[in-house]
Amino acid sequence: MLLRLWQCQGVSHKTISIYTKAFKKNPCKIQHASVVGVCDPTRSLPHGSVFVTGMMRRNSSERGTIPSRQDKSTKSLERIYVTRFPCMEASDGLLLPTIQNKPRAMSEEDWEWLLQLPFGAIVFSMPGEEQKCAELRTLPSLVAAGDLDGDLYFICWNTDVVSCVSTTKRRDPLLQNSLKNRQKKDYDENWFQECQRFMTNSATRSLNRLISLLHNLSVKKAEASSRFIEDEDAVAFARAFKMSLELGKHGGKIYLPERLHCHVPEMLRNYLKSDLE
Repeated sequence: MLLRLWQCQGVSHKTISIYTKAFKKNPCKIQHASVVGVCDPTRSLPHGSVFVTGMMRRNSSERGTIPSRQDKSTKSLERIYVTRFPCMEASDGLLLPTIQNKPRAMSEEDWEWLLQLPFGAIVFSMPGEEQKCAELRTLPSLVAAGDLDGDLYFICWNTDVVSCVSTTKRRDPLLQNSLKNRQKKDYDENWFQECQRFMTNSATRSLNRLISLLHNLSVKKAEASSRFIEDEDAVAFARAFKMSLELGKHGGKIYLPERLHCHVPEMLRNYLKSDLE
């Protein structure tokens, strides 16, 4: 999934192969990790930037940590690659500027506190008043429609990989509508009982089958197309796959263009809809 995304964004198979072989041979050369996404508690990070905790550690040899400013590979930290699983569309991975020096608007106390945090979190800047007035989407929502309720984000700071990535800022009305619908859901006090009912329901097995089918159809369409994961049908199945993962938590139906319903067994089509509303 991730490798297909990298290839679509301009990272050559050779570059990927060199990097993967290097860290498999020597785990200390790992330059990627999954970290939890959190909001900026200081509200002082520049809009559109991130801070990875543990970034300023002096001990660059410690596995899983990011090099210090004295390390030659730190140049790659001007931008860091960020995505979130599932990442099946060309716009699901972004290069985001990372903060390595104290922002002007941040107090010394807050900066020192951030520097003391251990490796394991990516701190997303929060929109200021100007951005709120413009109704701009939050930074996490731009990373494969993520949020900050415990989501893990994949980050990579390998110089060779990051320098090859060409990201796109194209966003899609489908994902925006999906986010809006999720935000409008009222809190259900009986969520735990509903979750238990869902997991013990026999229909869950058929939903799991549909989830697997939609993923496989997206992969097959991408591999058979010269446009790879940007193929129209591959994108449609990928988005349906993402929506199917949310079905158990948020209910509703999965949007899939009607022309593609024929690829889904009739017994599973009751989960589908043909319009975005």
